[in-house]
Amino acid sequence: MSKPVIAILGGGNAGHASAAELSLLGFECRLYQDQNFVKDMEKVFNTREILLNRDPEGGCRVEGLASISVVTSDMAEAVSGADVILSHLPAFAHKGVAESLSGLVEDGQVIVLLPGTLGTLVFAEIFRKNGVTKDVILAEANTNPYDTRILAPGESFVYKMNDPLMLGVFPSNRTEEAIKKLEGVYDFVPMQDVLECAIHSHNPLLHTPACIMSVSRIERSKGEFYLYEEAFTDTVCRVTCEMDKERMAIGEAFGYKTRSIEQLLSGLENPGTLFKETNGNPGLCYIKGPTSVKSRYFTEDGLHGLVPWSQIGDMAGVQTPLIKAFATIEGSVIQRDMWGDGRTLEVMGIQGMDLDSFKQYMKTGER
Repeated sequence: MSKPVIAILGGGNAGHASAAELSLLGFECRLYQDQNFVKDMEKVFNTREILLNRDPEGGCRVEGLASISVVTSDMAEAVSGADVILSHLPAFAHKGVAESLSGLVEDGQVIVLLPGTLGTLVFAEIFRKNGVTKDVILAEANTNPYDTRILAPGESFVYKMNDPLMLGVFPSNRTEEAIKKLEGVYDFVPMQDVLECAIHSHNPLLHTPACIMSVSRIERSKGEFYLYEEAFTDTVCRVTCEMDKERMAIGEAFGYKTRSIEQLLSGLENPGTLFKETNGNPGLCYIKGPTSVKSRYFTEDGLHGLVPWSQIGDMAGVQTPLIKAFATIEGSVIQRDMWGDGRTLEVMGIQGMDLDSFKQYMKTGER
């Protein structure tokens, strides 16, 4: 069977690594970057090449100089005729991308958000409002495939591969079909539905408490700050684990076998402590940042992770005081209305649903 043609949306750290690795693995890849950020990757636009290197102990599957089939700022050029659309864009871009794709998607395409944090429901709601009738499957992963950074123009380095990836499909009754279409792209493990996947997203847990509790150090660091080596002290780890109990309780209310943050980081059933899984972690400790409160570590994970978790917790009758508290504090830090601007039940098109009707909606896509 021929390999699917892949459109990759987003030319940031993950987009670079994805376009390079999948091209080296023999996929035809079209890399899209918004016109406003073309200057940030001018060399890749000119050469259509990315040099991919990896950590020998935990990096990606291949390395080398990758030739990218198409590098474009025209979304239509990227997605036309593609079998799979991979979005490596941040959660705050999901609304805009869904609007843009509404007039471009084609029958049979699979759109995968990496990660999603229930972005699939945002896409589904926007497609519904825009009258999209194309037969498209939506899916999301619990995290990004790569711990990676762009080291120089056209040069990407992968510290660690996050595999396998959890995959939630919307509607979930099309999970088997989606997995077949995505064969060979990444190592995906299917979840019951998109919420089971979203409740296992790493970033809202790993980023929010540690960043909020380290904000003064971040602002005084002049860019020299390493979150996983500096922020995860015993106290920060303890608070993070307390918040993790609330996240896990939401999952358990929906009947999922919810994994702890330590299990998610280690991939082990019986992991070490959170302190052990963060400090000295070869896939995390060399990653610099965040450098300011304008980083997506602040502007993405609370608005698009903690807010939907807390509101779905309310739907299930689960108390989430720490999740709500950190989201509220983060709103003051980044000067945003978390409960007005965030990924609310209304934005996801599930306001007014109870637990059972929400489960049914995730399964069939029907209201």
